[in-house]
Amino acid sequence: YKLILPTDSKGQICGYDSAVKDKPYLVYFDILTCAQMGAAAAVSGCPTPQVCRASCPSTYWVYLETKAKVLASSLTQSDIDKMVCKDWISPQPTTSSSDSQIQAFIDDDECAPYYVESTPIINRCVPSIFDTIVDYGQDLYYTASGTNYTLETSGGTSLTGTLMSSGSQYLAYFYS
Repeated sequence: YKLILPTDSKGQICGYDSAVKDKPYLVYFDILTCAQMGAAAAVSGCPTPQVCRASCPSTYWVYLETKAKVLASSLTQSDIDKMVCKDWISPQPTTSSSDSQIQAFIDDDECAPYYVESTPIINRCVPSIFDTIVDYGQDLYYTASGTNYTLETSGGTSLTGTLMSSGSQYLAYFYS
């Protein structure tokens, strides 16, 4: 059923099981890992953590933005709300989380290191990046509060349009 129904890393069916009834969309923590698996992702699934969400991400975000705000002592609840984390972890990130705690959430795969603007396809959030990329080989970044943040995986690999295209291509094959 995991191949047909969007199922998070805890085995809950998004939009169906009681704990995620109001969260019909599946978000992948690191879509790049799907691209690196190639066609095998269609058979064995994407090995990155996955969570159910009420909506797909509508913007770009990278955890380095949150860490920067911690260091500048300007972290707000709005910044914490941007993080995509496993709902079942405890403790959850808070406005009093330290720089090292935020890093640990990422390193331990409890929260996504980044996300990109996505489109729901069969209740799975797939990057809708191709409408906005001009140069596929260039690092992807976004600007928040006057600072540019490069999108990176938890392993430090910079995301490019080419890498995102590969990941989305395999997802498209899988879901078609």
